[in-house]
Amino acid sequence: TAKFNDTYWQSLMTELDGSTKASRPCVVYLNGEYWGLYVLEEDYSDSYFESHYGVNKDDVVVYKGDAETYDSGYKLDEGKLPEGETDEGYFFKELTDFFYSHKDLSSQADYDEFSKLVDTDSVRDYFLAEVWINNKWDWPGKNWSMWKVQNTDSSNEYADGKWRFMFYDVEFGGVSGEGDAWTNTMKEDNYKPKGLLDTDTKNPAVLSFAYLMSNEDFRNDFNDRLLKMSEGTFEKEKALDRLAEYSPLYEQFFARYPETGSADEALHGDYASSDCIRAFINKRDKSIQSIVDWTNSQF
Repeated sequence: TAKFNDTYWQSLMTELDGSTKASRPCVVYLNGEYWGLYVLEEDYSDSYFESHYGVNKDDVVVYKGDAETYDSGYKLDEGKLPEGETDEGYFFKELTDFFYSHKDLSSQADYDEFSKLVDTDSVRDYFLAEVWINNKWDWPGKNWSMWKVQNTDSSNEYADGKWRFMFYDVEFGGVSGEGDAWTNTMKEDNYKPKGLLDTDTKNPAVLSFAYLMSNEDFRNDFNDRLLKMSEGTFEKEKALDRLAEYSPLYEQFFARYPETGSADEALHGDYASSDCIRAFINKRDKSIQSIVDWTNSQF
C-alpha cells in the first residue's frame, strides 16, 4: 500500500556493512499521459558486485534464500557450478562442513577459523538492521542473500572469498506500527522456537549469526551496537524526515487509479502506511533493551 517501504528502509542502511540497492520512487509518463508511481532500483546482478566492489563479475557467486520455494531453502542465483557438479549448495560446502564439525564459536580459535569463511562485520550489521526494523513474516525463511567471489585477489579486500550479506525485500519492517515496536525479533521471528539463536536449521544465514552469537565478544559487540542503532542508523528525526519525503507523490497516483485505494489510506490506513512506520519508529528504541536482556539469558 505504501509502495516505498523497501526503498525507505534500505536508504537508511547504506552506512552499514552490507550491500544495499540504490532506488528511488519515480513518476512514469507514456506519450505524455501519467501512468503511475513506480520504483527504480538496482539489481543484484554479477555486474552490481563488479561496479560496487571492483571484483571480477565472472567470479561472483550469489545465493538467494526461500525456504517456501526451494528444497534446500535457497538457490544459486549468480555463478555457475563446475562441470559435472549437480549439488546446488556446492559453493556453501566449506561453510556447511564447518557447521557440521563445530558446535559453537565459544573458543577464540574456532571464531578465528570461522572468520576466514564469513565477513563477521557483514553478518553483524545485517542482523542488526533486520532485528531493529522487525522485518517479520517472510524473513529469515526467505529474503536473505549471501555473496562471495570464487577466486581470491589479495589486492581487493572484497575478493577475499568470504561470504557477505545483502539487504533486499525489507518492506515488512515496522508494518504493523506500534504493536511491532515491542516485538522481540530475536525470539519471536516465526522461524524457530529459539528464533535467531536456534542452530537446528539448514539456513546458512541464520546459522552464521547463531554461531557468532555464541562467542561472548561478538555477542557483547552486537548487543551494544543494537542498543545504539536508535541513535545512529535509525535515529528518530532522520528516519521520520526521510519518511515524509514520499507523501507528496500519492495524490496524483490515487486520482489516476482510484480502484486501488486512496492517498489517505496509503498515508494513514492499515499496514505498510506512513503512520504505521512512524508509530513503529517512535517506540522501537524503548523495546531494544528487553531484546538484549533475553539474548543474554540464552547463554
